[in-house]
Amino acid sequence: MQVGQTIKERRKYLRFPCNLPVYDLINDNRLGNIIDIGLGGICIKTDLNLKPEKNYDLLIDAPEKSIQLRGKIANFRNDSNKHFFGLTFSNAQPVEIQKIRNFVSQQYKFKAPSFLATNATFPLINNTDGNPACLENSFNAGSQEFATHLEKIKLDPKLLSLISEYDKIGTRNHFLWKWGHAAILLTTIDGVRSIADVCHTKLAALLLTTILDDLADKFQASEAITDAYLGCLHPNKYKSKKNNKWKNHLELALTVWEHIQQKIKTYPNYEALKDVLDFSYEQLFNSMRYACLANRVPSFANLTEYFLYQPPNMEVMIHGTIDLMDHPDFNINELAKARKAFWLAQDLARISNALVTWERELTEHDFSSAVFAYAMDHDIVSEQEWKSKKPEYIQNKVANSNYLKYFLDQWLTRYNFLCSFLKQVQLESVDLNSYVASMPRLLVDFHLNARGLI
Repeated sequence: MQVGQTIKERRKYLRFPCNLPVYDLINDNRLGNIIDIGLGGICIKTDLNLKPEKNYDLLIDAPEKSIQLRGKIANFRNDSNKHFFGLTFSNAQPVEIQKIRNFVSQQYKFKAPSFLATNATFPLINNTDGNPACLENSFNAGSQEFATHLEKIKLDPKLLSLISEYDKIGTRNHFLWKWGHAAILLTTIDGVRSIADVCHTKLAALLLTTILDDLADKFQASEAITDAYLGCLHPNKYKSKKNNKWKNHLELALTVWEHIQQKIKTYPNYEALKDVLDFSYEQLFNSMRYACLANRVPSFANLTEYFLYQPPNMEVMIHGTIDLMDHPDFNINELAKARKAFWLAQDLARISNALVTWERELTEHDFSSAVFAYAMDHDIVSEQEWKSKKPEYIQNKVANSNYLKYFLDQWLTRYNFLCSFLKQVQLESVDLNSYVASMPRLLVDFHLNARGLI
């Protein structure tokens, strides 16, 4: 293998950033430092020229217990007189894998504030029995266990009818709708009159957003987005066009919109919050315009504008407003405080989603992802490379960057700020404690564990 050559490898497991010394047990010398680790392997930063064909008996100097594993080089790259070698583990003993689980679990966990009425500690990686376990071990590329659990969910016949219409024009698999139903149920605010009815309405909202998202990300159909915007929010200005390429998409979008309107008009706070919901939909449509532009002009993408314009397509502000519409005890004077909480939660949802969808979006040449904006901001991948290189090449470059640590840090910072805000404002008419406490599960169980499925 020549210097600079990379063995083609699609990484099975997520890697977590770290900084650990690693030694060659046979020759009793330090190889370098591990810069990321997962159940499947490590990346070593070193001054040495390691031999690709050789198996290395490794000693990883972890804080509590050293880890001994055998690894073989799968890929390497050179950067500023430093060598970066990716090693995959072979014949790893379960006890050593458990040490990796424990190490990563300790590095990436946080405790819910006591005022959220839970003592739970949320490791960033966890398995179903509560013992620390590397996320990718239980849920590699989409957990069959997770999928099987969600498959048991039964959706409302009316929603199934609308989804069947979507199937004629869209390509999303049915797992998305059951996943969405479960995530919506998890994050619905305590105190709504009918959880079932509210979840139905919000799942219909997810369907509408999916139609718009297809138009924006897959087709860059900005004119169709404008037509849908007018049809939903300004129907007096909307004119249906004959022979419109997106006629079926628009008709279904307007049908779903009308269904949502029929549902929310029965909610007790509909009149008080109707304009607020419309305003939130204005932001959703603007996020679709952003996606269209980012896909037409990839050099336009940057993280500053991404976090300003893209989070509304996660619908958290919309879903929160729908909850408040059906919450009989909600005091409209607390609306600003509630919306600030929703806004912060929306950023959390956006980050969670970006971490597990960027690889799929890469294959679809969708440049509206946060990971793409990060790669552009940090000069990891050039615009020309995004356009001309194969997805495997881009994926390898991004995976070997610091993107995961960056977004997890961003998530934790925003989550801590949301918790501090909620403790400070102490809403009286609506209890958001369980809502905020659900955010770690939304990240771990409904996003990281659904990697490859949504």
